[in-house]
Amino acid sequence: MLKKLFLPSLVLVPLLFLHPYGQVQAEQPLPKTTSVQPVPEDAVGRSRFSSATEYLRFRDQGSALTMSVPLINGPFYIYRLKGGITLFVNDNFLNGDVPLRLTALLTHMPAPAGKAQTTAEPFKDDADRTILSYQTSPLMRNVKILSNEALKQNGSPARRLTMSVFTHERDTIVEILWIGDSSGAWLVQFDCNADDTNTVDLLPRLLSSVSVGEDTEK
Repeated sequence: MLKKLFLPSLVLVPLLFLHPYGQVQAEQPLPKTTSVQPVPEDAVGRSRFSSATEYLRFRDQGSALTMSVPLINGPFYIYRLKGGITLFVNDNFLNGDVPLRLTALLTHMPAPAGKAQTTAEPFKDDADRTILSYQTSPLMRNVKILSNEALKQNGSPARRLTMSVFTHERDTIVEILWIGDSSGAWLVQFDCNADDTNTVDLLPRLLSSVSVGEDTEK
C-alpha cells in the first residue's frame, strides 16, 4: 500500500475518517504541483526562525500550507489516494544530532471531501470521528481528550485536538489541527512520546505556525 515507509498505527488510525472520501489502498502518479519545499528565512521573518526548526511549504492541487517543523533528516513521502486526497508523512526529525521519536502526518482534502467550513463549530464531525476511531481501536488504551476547540488561525477556520493515549507500551501525545481554505481542508498531526517534554511543549508552537492559502507558484 504505502511503500518505502512503515506507518505506525497512530498515523493509520486517523485515516479511518477519510474512508468516505477516498480509499487508502490506491496511489496515483503525482503532478508536479504537489511537493514539499523549504521556505527561505527572508520570506518568513528572522524573528520566527529557530535553529531547531525550519519552515516548509506543502503544495497540492492549487493549495499551499506553510508551517514550521523540527529539522528533518529525510524527505516527506507523498501519496495520492483515491478521491484526490494527498498524504505527506515523515518520521525522521532531529533535535541537534539526536533523532526525535516524532511522526508528522499532513493530509490535503480538496473540495468536496474537504468542503469549506463555515459553521460555528468547524471540523467538529471530523474530530468526533477521529476520537471514536482511537477509542474503539484495539491498539489504543487510556485515550484521554486533553483539548478539543474551534478557533480561527491566520484567518482560516480551524480546530485543535489534543489527546493522550497508551499504545505500543508507551504513553503518546497526539496533536491534530484541521484548517480550511477556499479549496478544501488540511489536517496536520504530530505524535510523540509523552515523556519527551521538550517535544511535547514544542508541538503547540509548530501547529500555531500553520497557515494555508492559494498556491501562487506554477
